[in-house]
Amino acid sequence: MKKKTTKPKGRFQDRIGKTGSFLVCVFAVIFMLISITGVGSLDKSIDMILKHPFTVTMEVNNATNTVSEMRMRMEQLINYSMPADFEIAQRAISGLEPALEKSLDSIETNYLGTDGAAQRLKDTGAQIIDAQEALLANPENVNNNSRIERDMAENVSVLYDSFMEESDGIVSYEQKVINDFNNESSSLTRNNTVLVVLLTAVIILVSVYFRYAVGKKNQEIYYRENLFSQLSDKIDDVIFIVDMEKGKSEFISPNSARILGIDQAAFVENENILYSYMDEDSVMRIREAFLNGEMGNNAELEIKLNHPKDGSERWMMMRAYPIMADGILQRYIVSITDVTESRRTRQILTDSLVASRRINEAEKAFLSRMSHEIRTPMNTIIGMTTIAANALDNKEKVADCLYKIAYSSRHLLGIINDVLDMSAIESGKLVMKNDPFDFGEMIEEIASLYHTQCESQGKSFDLKLVGVAEEKLIGDERKLNQILLNLLSNAVKFTPDGGHVLLSIRQRPVREGKVHMTFTVKDAGIGMDEAFLNRVFEPFEQGENIAGKYGGSGLGLAITKNMIGLMGGDISVQSKQGEGTTFSVEISLQVDDTGEKKEERNDLRDLHVLVVDDDEDTCEHVAILLERMGIRTQWVLSGAAAAEQVEAAQHGKDAFDICLIDWKMPGMDGIETTRKIREITGKDSPVIIISAYDWQSIEKDARAAGANAFISKPMLQSSIYNVLLFVIGKRDFCHEKKDKDGETFDFSNKRILLVEDNEMNMEIVTELLAPTGIAIETAINGREAVEQFNSSPQGHYDAILMDVQMPVMDGYQATREIRAEERADAAEIPIIAMTANAFSEDVAASLATGMNDHIAKPIDIVAMNRTLFKFFSRKKK
Repeated sequence: MKKKTTKPKGRFQDRIGKTGSFLVCVFAVIFMLISITGVGSLDKSIDMILKHPFTVTMEVNNATNTVSEMRMRMEQLINYSMPADFEIAQRAISGLEPALEKSLDSIETNYLGTDGAAQRLKDTGAQIIDAQEALLANPENVNNNSRIERDMAENVSVLYDSFMEESDGIVSYEQKVINDFNNESSSLTRNNTVLVVLLTAVIILVSVYFRYAVGKKNQEIYYRENLFSQLSDKIDDVIFIVDMEKGKSEFISPNSARILGIDQAAFVENENILYSYMDEDSVMRIREAFLNGEMGNNAELEIKLNHPKDGSERWMMMRAYPIMADGILQRYIVSITDVTESRRTRQILTDSLVASRRINEAEKAFLSRMSHEIRTPMNTIIGMTTIAANALDNKEKVADCLYKIAYSSRHLLGIINDVLDMSAIESGKLVMKNDPFDFGEMIEEIASLYHTQCESQGKSFDLKLVGVAEEKLIGDERKLNQILLNLLSNAVKFTPDGGHVLLSIRQRPVREGKVHMTFTVKDAGIGMDEAFLNRVFEPFEQGENIAGKYGGSGLGLAITKNMIGLMGGDISVQSKQGEGTTFSVEISLQVDDTGEKKEERNDLRDLHVLVVDDDEDTCEHVAILLERMGIRTQWVLSGAAAAEQVEAAQHGKDAFDICLIDWKMPGMDGIETTRKIREITGKDSPVIIISAYDWQSIEKDARAAGANAFISKPMLQSSIYNVLLFVIGKRDFCHEKKDKDGETFDFSNKRILLVEDNEMNMEIVTELLAPTGIAIETAINGREAVEQFNSSPQGHYDAILMDVQMPVMDGYQATREIRAEERADAAEIPIIAMTANAFSEDVAASLATGMNDHIAKPIDIVAMNRTLFKFFSRKKK
């Protein structure tokens, strides 16, 4: 425009020449003066426009936009009135109020009208703010769409409409002012070309200004788009904007690769690529929802997706938000969220709830069973006591009643112990001991117990040992014994008459001072279905009809599993209904190498031994034990094969020195095999007969056939070693098993102080100890015990049996006071706690106060005698 302006001016100056320069200058001066005057007037007009009408118009526009956004937020509550929606609306409206107040203040300042319209608009704005806050603050509006709609119509919408009308009035007035100024400017332009040029310049300036404003606005738009792009990349919702007319996605958020495993380029290439990773049901539901218009109501669909990258199953939540224009659906904003974790969490909570309900039901059933299980032996005890009292002259009847009372008492004690053990496990109070014990003795006792029990019930019991060479172990003998008894008791209980129960024990070679034990208990009982197998180790669980038919607390297996876990072991079960059950326990135990050195066994190294048994596992086990002693070993599975081996060895000049022959074998039994071997070898090779538990019924025939000795199962290394020494004449050997319950104790020269507040308990202990000949003095509380001890001569008492919970002074305090006495025997006298509290912390508390040992009630007389004997023996030494 400058070129166009300057070129005509230059041509005009050339035409008038120098002669017209003066006139031009004069006119130029006049034109300049007029221009200056016009420019001044126009500047004033433009300044007035920019300062007042334009500012007011712009602020009115801002205010109406703000009010429109408030109105939109408030009207959304008609459809979405949850507490969370109210909180979102409050935050949004609170953020808009300062902008509205600022615009209204600016309108009031710059409005040129004198009709009070700006003040009325400001008052209406304040009323809108108050009305909105009142509606949002009213708790009755939460979740009450109809009330919100009514309040909006009565109190808020009217104000919105009034605000818009008043805004239009102010804009109209300001527009009129602007028009007046424009008219004045037009007049100046018509009267003065300078004013036109000036107006042109103003237009150019305005154009530049608007270009600047548009550029700035474009920068803001770019910033917001960039911000939206970054935000959509970071959030966990994939956003799609779908143009319904074109049927294509206008926008796909860049986080699609991270969440869905499909990048934006793949979606651009194939709009339906997501469907190929969904199951057919999810695809059908999506298509039906869009076709039927169900997604028009902000609906949600949960769909299943196989992740393209790792193939894992994912659950997605799809939400769609329709964008309408003139009542026509133009676009959908679709969001897809990965809800796999939340769904998994919900499932875990659901499973936990189901499990909790099942446990509650099981506990109720357990309490019902316990009521029956406890009352049954209690009824027997009370009833048999009454019967015995009425039949004192009938010794056989009294003896029968006492037997049933004792049996019921043990049964009741077993139930109580189960409940206490489970309580200790759940409270974390059950602690595993780590003491040396004789594994061989424990197994012999278990085998003897269940062989006798099964035999009396018409069932068979067998114990198989494989590789059990280490017998001196370190661990919790009582807990291990309880584990095996629990499993065997169940096996015997559920095995029908004529059935078979097997306990198999396998010991793996020593590694780092440990042996790995595998205990397998197999029965031919009723078995379990697969559903019950999944919860067989849970507390209070019993299969259908088991509690009613077989009884029991339902705690045994739960206690067993927890004990095995505390030992660092594991238990598994295999079962089929009607086909029996097999439990396998894996436990590692420390080998006890701190005691006396093992006997030298060089005196057996030159032997050549033949093992004969129809069970291959038994042959392998005995062969392993013999080879550990340096003995050359061969084994066969039948009597006929044994005779052949012996005859071949005899002719080959490598005869067997000893034969170990199982008595009970199919075909040729052990006695017949012994007779056959004697025919081949004469009397030179000793024969040892292997018998299950008791050989008295076959001893006469076996010896007549040529047997030199007998050994019973289970065959442990120590028992094999002793019987071998016996048959080669290097050690006396006793065939009789040690009966621990038959031990006798002579305490006739001993005296104890029995401290017990319960007269019945005092009488029981006194009577139980009477056969030992021990002298007993009594005290009924801790204070009396301290006084009796202090008044007695030194060394008068050899031990004190101290109850813990007593009136006046308990056993703990009494022990402390005795230990604090200055007498020489105060620090040395054995004080043994007697209490029904048998948890590990109770034992620890007893020892911490100065007691030497702990005996749990009800009193086990064998355990008490052994404990007293232990301390009396130390004192003697």
